[in-house]
Amino acid sequence: MKENKLKLALLVIATSNYVNFINQLIESTIKDFDLTYELTFIIFTDTDQPNIENNSLFDTKVIYWQHREWPFSTLLRYKAFAENLSLLEGFDFTFYIDADMKINFNLKDLFKYDLFAIKHPGFRNKTNKKFPLETRKESAAFISKMKAKNYFCGGFQGGRSNAYLPYCLEINKRIEVDLEREIIALWHDESHWNKIVNENIDKFEILGSEYCWPEEWASNSYPGKVIALQKKPNQYRNSSLVEIMIYKISRVRNLLLRGLSLKRYG
Repeated sequence: MKENKLKLALLVIATSNYVNFINQLIESTIKDFDLTYELTFIIFTDTDQPNIENNSLFDTKVIYWQHREWPFSTLLRYKAFAENLSLLEGFDFTFYIDADMKINFNLKDLFKYDLFAIKHPGFRNKTNKKFPLETRKESAAFISKMKAKNYFCGGFQGGRSNAYLPYCLEINKRIEVDLEREIIALWHDESHWNKIVNENIDKFEILGSEYCWPEEWASNSYPGKVIALQKKPNQYRNSSLVEIMIYKISRVRNLLLRGLSLKRYG
């Protein structure tokens, strides 16, 4: 009798130059892959024939997705999921991950959770007063800082498909409402993700920031389970002068912090 393996869809938005990250992401993902589940990379891209390495360990499905100017390239990710709902419902688990990530663990370790959200590494030790939440009541992403339990990164998230996908649909609806009002939330899709998780905090397993660990912070002591790769401003999207200055300041700050002996994960 053929064994019925759990099926995981790993969703990646890889339009424009982000498609260049795909093979590195795939290589890191299958490093610890053990064939106890079925893995399918679902890649949303505007590249006609992306150069994706084939491997018998996993399946790949490429879906055309138009590249949009920042911030719409990230804001509309849930629209991509909503438009392909019938495909995603065929998987036991659905995870989303940014294209510019590397994975250092076996994804099946997360199958024990119905839903998971990741503490944002930049705010893991901050109080809710410091969280960069959407505070305009006109936005569907609005949440009072006093009601926020934590601040979560948008770059890695997911869970069982029947638990995660309804939230994706709800976020997509809220973003559409905002756009009809000519509103873009402070941190785009991440602002909406934070409202959803904080509203339903008891349904999520809250994981530490090692699951979205900045590459420049990685060390032997704190290698990270998922690494957010470092990119220069303007390398993959047009950045303002302010963003470029913030990048340069953060580079100096991160180099100083890396040598400090403090609890990094959490």
